[in-house]
Amino acid sequence: MIRPPKDNVPYREPDVKVTQDHPIFKSAPQTQQSRQCGMRGDFIHLPYSFLTAWNETREKWGNPAKLFVHEWMKLRYGIFDEFGFTGDSMYPNYFHHDGQILPTGTSNVPLKGLWLNSNGETGCHPGTDRDCFYHLQGRNDGMTCSLGYLHFLPNVTSYCDNRSEKSMPPMSPTKHNILCEGKSAREVIDDNLDFKLLNSYRQLFTSHKFEPYSSSKAKLKNNQLAPTIIRQNIDPKFNIVREPLEQYVLVMETSQSMDNHEQWKWINKAAQKFIRYDLPVNSNLGIVTFSNSSKVEHSMVQVHSDQVRARLADTIPDKYHLSRSEKRCVLCSLQKVLNEVIRDNRAGAHIILITQGSSDTLSLTDEEVIRGYVLDYNIKLSSILLPETGTSYLPFYDSVGTLMNGKTYIVKNNNHIIDFYVRLNEAFADILRSDARYPTEIPELVYKQEFVGGDLQAASTAGNFLIDSTLGRDTQFGIYVEDEEEHLIKSITFKDSKGKMYGPFTRMSSSFDLVNFKTINFPAGQAPPFNAVSI
Repeated sequence: MIRPPKDNVPYREPDVKVTQDHPIFKSAPQTQQSRQCGMRGDFIHLPYSFLTAWNETREKWGNPAKLFVHEWMKLRYGIFDEFGFTGDSMYPNYFHHDGQILPTGTSNVPLKGLWLNSNGETGCHPGTDRDCFYHLQGRNDGMTCSLGYLHFLPNVTSYCDNRSEKSMPPMSPTKHNILCEGKSAREVIDDNLDFKLLNSYRQLFTSHKFEPYSSSKAKLKNNQLAPTIIRQNIDPKFNIVREPLEQYVLVMETSQSMDNHEQWKWINKAAQKFIRYDLPVNSNLGIVTFSNSSKVEHSMVQVHSDQVRARLADTIPDKYHLSRSEKRCVLCSLQKVLNEVIRDNRAGAHIILITQGSSDTLSLTDEEVIRGYVLDYNIKLSSILLPETGTSYLPFYDSVGTLMNGKTYIVKNNNHIIDFYVRLNEAFADILRSDARYPTEIPELVYKQEFVGGDLQAASTAGNFLIDSTLGRDTQFGIYVEDEEEHLIKSITFKDSKGKMYGPFTRMSSSFDLVNFKTINFPAGQAPPFNAVSI
């Protein structure tokens, strides 16, 4: 469920994100709340499985409609959960009252149940036994509130109100009670502008007659028109749309100074790596270059095969095809993207701009036009800026990128070309990670170390890194080198946490020579050592 942005309104995160199971809360809906009591939450995380595995959802969570209503109330009105958590020192799942150990929660009547451990045995103590939970006995039909505690009980349909509930048990250390300083969920909700408006309408219609304009000049009293007006003002509206696939447009400056210090070779290789190896399968990509004018190097195409990747990568110009001009018309390139690459199909457009980004890049008018493009067409703009050493970059790239959650990277060439190249690759990788629907598909860097040799014949280096036991099956060890032929790698040896040695490996693979990345050519039939859990 996503609310699409309106024209000329900056992008805002959707109220409800339908995605994979949450890493902590699994298939349960979860509202992210980063603000104080009474202030709206950030968004609701709604797992696919909650909507698709309907029988399992009902069995595990009870009435899914009431559970979603509670999450919506947390999002809209800034209330919190009304129960405790096992082992939590701030919001424990129990409290003491009159010599009794009671479960933490908000209800209009005391609950009937027992403290049991995970084996169903009595006698556990929630303060010392981490697997001690309060299990209900019977139907507990007398409980009618609160939705923030036991929504799955059949008669629970509302939130408790301390102002009117006379038989409530003592206030317990729920997250809501603590963060809202004792105000009930119902009080917090009633204090919201939605319901202040509703109460104002009620007062208006109970104290006055209302005569709206109509052809019959009919006089309508409060109970005829009030419900309609109230309903029009507080009913939530959901727009349900499918999130579009990302459409990447790689926009590269090709002015003559982009090859200062012979760096274009490495800019080209970083773009090649991004296209050939990193871009997710079935992504869409177009390529535009610019200097004093702009050019579509390749129209938008779906990346569904290695052949398509190679064809796209080969359109990146080499240094012999850079412009002789020092002018750089960034605005021209973005107009080219809008008019000839994405045209009317702008949903999901993400422009990756590679430019020097110096302060003379754009005029104030250019900046306003670009800002208008980003807002009007909901375009995500990420920039990789390559300023000359000793020069500054234009802050506008930072500000315009944040409008649609784009990213900005500053990569300077400080006369260490491999470091420059690696940081370019990291910028591309981070851009992809920011768009990832399935983060597990994006490679994760677990170790990096720079080595600059003196006596290259005798030099060696060593380092230590850990691979999580749940990872490692597809781990690849590689070294970025300045020369793929004269790579200066004599051998590589690994030792795991138990002291077992692997190697030395002396044969390097040429699989990624195009991007100057040397990996180990393991002997046929020999698995990489990273497949071992303990390394």
